Amino acid sequence: MVHETDTTGVDTTGVTTAGDDTSTGVRAVCGDGVVEDPEDCEDGNTEPGDGCSATCERESRVVFVTGQNFAVWQIPTLGDADVLCMEMAKVGSMIPPLAKDSAYVAWLSDGVTSAKDRIGDSAVPYRLVDGAEVAANTVDLLSNGPKSAIHLDEFGNSVPDDMEDCGANYVWTGTDPSGSSTSTHCEGWSSTEAYATAGNANMVDMPWSAAAGCDCTRTLRLYCFEAG
Repeated sequence: MVHETDTTGVDTTGVTTAGDDTSTGVRAVCGDGVVEDPEDCEDGNTEPGDGCSATCERESRVVFVTGQNFAVWQIPTLGDADVLCMEMAKVGSMIPPLAKDSAYVAWLSDGVTSAKDRIGDSAVPYRLVDGAEVAANTVDLLSNGPKSAIHLDEFGNSVPDDMEDCGANYVWTGTDPSGSSTSTHCEGWSSTEAYATAGNANMVDMPWSAAAGCDCTRTLRLYCFEAG
């Protein structure tokens, strides 16, 4: 058998690698528990099916609805909404460890920027915190909408089945089901004297993102997507 060595002279025969770390010239080893370029994730093993593949690439992305409602003044910019999503993910007991410190984007548009241009381009499925598939990838989400209602929050709690328009299961979006901005978005999330498109977290098809126009004095939830 021919044995290979790395630059330090260590025998690397049979070690699964993910490539070279271009910053140090050291070969990243998938399964060693240390995230190094070009690895997308590291869970300390090379077993597939646990969220991180045998080649240290993510197998899915997380999507959830916030357990907390937010007023318009708390989301004056899209970036502020993204920060809220990331804060919710960090404390959520049902967010997978691999995804706790990821970048998250709120499914939110403001009339200038649309949600579809903000969530990235994931080639792997979006899943709820219980593992249910929401969409096979970003193209599937934007073309067909969610297969499963995005009704679970960061702790795995289901939103109430509230029959009232703009009630406890409604979500600020300003976005149509294809991910484009609608014409109602609390004037770019800057005014409480307006209306915004809101989705219903217990619904699929069109209502998941555009179920009603809600008064901007209300407090509603946010949809949070792990950026692809």
